[in-house]
Amino acid sequence: MHTGKIKVYVLFALLALVVSVEAQAQTTTASTTVTQSQATSTASSSLQVAPQANAPVIPKSPKPLPLEIQNRVINLAANMSNRADALVIRFDLIMVRIESRLKKMEMQGYDTSDARFYVNEAKLSLELARTSISGIDAKIKAFTTAENYWTGWFEVRDTFTEVRTQLQKTKQLLTEATTDMQLTIKDNVKVDTQATSTASSTAATQN
Repeated sequence: MHTGKIKVYVLFALLALVVSVEAQAQTTTASTTVTQSQATSTASSSLQVAPQANAPVIPKSPKPLPLEIQNRVINLAANMSNRADALVIRFDLIMVRIESRLKKMEMQGYDTSDARFYVNEAKLSLELARTSISGIDAKIKAFTTAENYWTGWFEVRDTFTEVRTQLQKTKQLLTEATTDMQLTIKDNVKVDTQATSTASSTAATQN
C-alpha cells in the first residue's frame, strides 16, 4: 500500500524564498532599532520580558504577494491537494477490499475483532484528512491575496501538515489490519462460539 509522499516542505521552501528579502530587511531594521534602544535605555530594556521561544513571529507585509507568486503558490498547492484527494480515494478502495475480506473471514469463523478495530480507526483518520483537505483551496486563495499573507500562512501550513499526518496514520492502521488478518488465518484464530453462545444465553435469562 504505497501512498507516496505529500511534499509539504516544497510549499514551505517556496514561500521562504518569496519573503526572504523582506524578512532580511525587517531583521536588519529590527536589529538596528534594538541596538539604538539598548544604547540609550539600558535600564529600561533590562525590565522587558523576553518573547517566548516557540511563539510564531508574524512579520508585517506591506502589500499582498505579487500576482506571479500568487499563481505559483496556488498551482503548487492545488497539485498537493489533488495528490491528497487521490490518496483519500485510494484508501477508500483499499478499505472496501479489506472489509470484503473481513466478511469472508467472519463467515469462516475467524476472529476479526482486532482487524476491525484497526479499520475503524483508519476510517476516522481518513475522514479527518478528507475534511481538512476539503477547504484548503479557499484557505490558499485567502492566504495569497491577503494584505498580510503571513497571517493565513500558518493556517495553510498546519492544514497540510494535518492532512499528511492523518494519511500516514491511515496507511499505518490499514497495514496493521492486513497484518492481523494474515496472522489470524495463519494461526487459525477462530471465534469461541461456545463462549459467545453461553454469554448470549445468560444475558437473555437475566432480561
